[in-house]
Amino acid sequence: MLSWLAMPELMHVGSLMVDDVEATVRTARELGAKIVIEKMVVPGGTFAILVDPTGAAFGIWQVQKA
Repeated sequence: MLSWLAMPELMHVGSLMVDDVEATVRTARELGAKIVIEKMVVPGGTFAILVDPTGAAFGIWQVQKA
C-alpha cells in the first residue's frame, strides 16, 4: 500500500459512487490500479482511494445502506 502522506496530491480527489467497494477494489487491482488507502468503513459508508495505471488518483464510495 502506498502512503497517502507521501502523496499530497491525494489530499483532495474526486470520488465515484459504487455498489461494492470491495469488488471494485479487486477489479481495479486486476486491471493495474494501485490501492493507496484500502477499504475503510466510516460513518455513512465505505471508501477507498486508488491510482489508475496512468497515475490518476480517485476515490470510490459505497453509501451505507439504512
